Amino acid sequence: MPTITLSILQAGSDGTYIDGVWFRLVSCTGTVENNGGSPITEYGFCWVTNGQDTPDIKNGEKLVIGTKDITGSFSKTEFPVQLYKNYHVRAYAINSFGVGYSEVKMANGGSISPR
Repeated sequence: MPTITLSILQAGSDGTYIDGVWFRLVSCTGTVENNGGSPITEYGFCWVTNGQDTPDIKNGEKLVIGTKDITGSFSKTEFPVQLYKNYHVRAYAINSFGVGYSEVKMANGGSISPR
């Protein structure tokens, strides 16, 4: 399996309205430490909102960042976090052996803390 870390998840100072709802923008950076012996075929972030569930690529939502073999960092610089909602977020990478996940981080209404 690939080895993944979620090295940065921080709240930005800016926000935006999306469909009339205020969101704070956060920056997420995942790192593929190694591909686990098989080329990476997809990588990105997955999350669940307002729950205690652990996110995975089938439970919650996912954002595909790339579909090529990668070792190193990838990021999403404008991940919207709605105020007063909790988001459990993980980075993931897929290869022929399965899915590797980072640790879970929690974004809570624009402020960030470990789960």
